[in-house]
Amino acid sequence: MAEQDVEIPSSRSPVFASPDLMSRYLAAEINAHRGRLEEALDDYWVVAQASLDPMVVRRAARIALHLSSERALPAVELWVRVSPDAIDAHQALLLLHLKEGQQEKALAAAEELMRAAAIAGKDGYLEIAAVAAVATVSGDVDKAVTLLEAVAEKNSEDSGSYYALGVALFGMKEYVRAESALRQAIDLHKDDARYWMLLSRLLSVQEQFDEAEKVLSQAVSHHPEERILQLAYASSLVTHNKYQAAFEVYRNMLKAEPDDPELLQTAGVLAIELTLWPEARLYLEKLLEYPKMRDHARLLLGKVELGVGDVDAASDYFNRVQGELQGEAVVQLAKIEFEAGRIESGHKLFDQQRLAEPEQAIAYYLAEAELLKSADYIEEGLAVLATAIEIHPDDLDLLYAHGMLSIDNGDIVTLEKRMREIIAADPDNALALNALGYTLADETDRYAEALELITKALQLMPESPAILDSMGWVLFRMGRYDESISYLQQAAEINADGEITAHLGEVLWHSGKREEAMSVWKSGLEREPDNRHIVEAMKRLQP
Repeated sequence: MAEQDVEIPSSRSPVFASPDLMSRYLAAEINAHRGRLEEALDDYWVVAQASLDPMVVRRAARIALHLSSERALPAVELWVRVSPDAIDAHQALLLLHLKEGQQEKALAAAEELMRAAAIAGKDGYLEIAAVAAVATVSGDVDKAVTLLEAVAEKNSEDSGSYYALGVALFGMKEYVRAESALRQAIDLHKDDARYWMLLSRLLSVQEQFDEAEKVLSQAVSHHPEERILQLAYASSLVTHNKYQAAFEVYRNMLKAEPDDPELLQTAGVLAIELTLWPEARLYLEKLLEYPKMRDHARLLLGKVELGVGDVDAASDYFNRVQGELQGEAVVQLAKIEFEAGRIESGHKLFDQQRLAEPEQAIAYYLAEAELLKSADYIEEGLAVLATAIEIHPDDLDLLYAHGMLSIDNGDIVTLEKRMREIIAADPDNALALNALGYTLADETDRYAEALELITKALQLMPESPAILDSMGWVLFRMGRYDESISYLQQAAEINADGEITAHLGEVLWHSGKREEAMSVWKSGLEREPDNRHIVEAMKRLQP
């Protein structure tokens, strides 16, 4: 245990005044160092009672606690007596009373702990909550909760007591009771950002994201200058793709802190996402004033120039990016080359970057193939991946990318080959199982085989919207419409992307639920007006 290092009492300690006590103390230290804690405790306890030296008493108490000795309670009580302001002594006494179920004594110990914490400038309620957390680990959950509720009731006008109760209950996963305690804390004292933050986090853990966001919004309205709340609120908005609202938060923060580089960068990123090019340029050009942020600013300004169609200006910014962001800038430069049809020039950029960062070679092969696909150079992308597989034949990401790009080229045989190579190396690779299963369901009549593959993938990743979509699709192909709709609706609830929306609408259409199908497609097009999956399904099925 950590207490095995030799400690010497104060020179004024009674231990030094008695040869017998000193001899027993040294014997205790030696036994403790050798791990013979029972023998050490025998001597420590004699010395502690005779000398009342705070250090020796503490040492005896901690070893007694570690051993769960019958001497633990008297040793800790002695510790509290000789060190009345020691927080750890009062915590130990409180924990012992809790474990014994002595609620009245525990409450008295809690009050003494709060007194000692106040002297040390610490939050006594949170010190009590920390002891309660230790007690719950030992299985004394009900006793700990009873104590915390009693402390809160006794200090019902103090928001800190309810906050500590909420902290402890949150740690115990007693979410409903924790929420009630935190809301009481906020009702009593709205000015503590911690209360709002923890309540929002608690709601998020329960997947009550809208309510969590509402709490942060209320917090910001009460504390418009509290940076931590504004950042938490903006982060929540970004997480849920509410970019415009998040941008407004950052814009307001920049009014108060116009030279904050972190705010400038994030506001610039959001402005790019919202295609607000003038504002993005305004924030990012200011970011150039900070030497450590210049490469970030140049990379982002390059994207701004691409957004407004100035390829030459974009290239100039990307070419000036150095350091750890240079690779990302090179990818942007290669994208410009591929989209302009300068394939060899783009290849050369990637070749140079792979030489500069050999440890990232696979990532650059994958990025190169993806860019070629986006520029509609499928054959060239396949060639890049084939070359990469020759160099790295066992890399599953390369095999997967090659298979998926092959199916874009109508090559089912190669997709199946690659996915089976992956499954042979990693039988529980849910992505490969799903990709092969979906392709067999969509492109062949091997439905039973497809169902088996997708079923296994779904067992491995039961909440994956892509795999739920695949299950819905294979069941549709097998004529099991009701089951298909159920899976597709589950997928859409998690992520209503264009392909899932198109599939759900198609199955509803074939089930005779044409008005419902049209409603699903219409909602999908409101989110993604040009989604090709939805548009193609509607054209193919509508008379």
